[in-house]
Amino acid sequence: MITVYMKKGCRQCRMVKKFLKDHHANFEEVDAGTVKGRAEVIEHGFRSLPLVIADGFKPFVGFNVVKLKELVEAQ
Repeated sequence: MITVYMKKGCRQCRMVKKFLKDHHANFEEVDAGTVKGRAEVIEHGFRSLPLVIADGFKPFVGFNVVKLKELVEAQ
């Protein structure tokens, strides 16, 4: 499962979400604008968004097409 931490107004967050939807990927969206969501991002050792986490992959931030393609192909 892919988990994406996002917040409103984040352009890269919207781009990641669109990419995953366009590639019919199963993912969970977490609102990093909430206290709980922000705390989870920090617990993972990050302070930037979007944060993408998936089983078997190293977490990454930003709109990284190469890494997103790897995630989609692995599903």
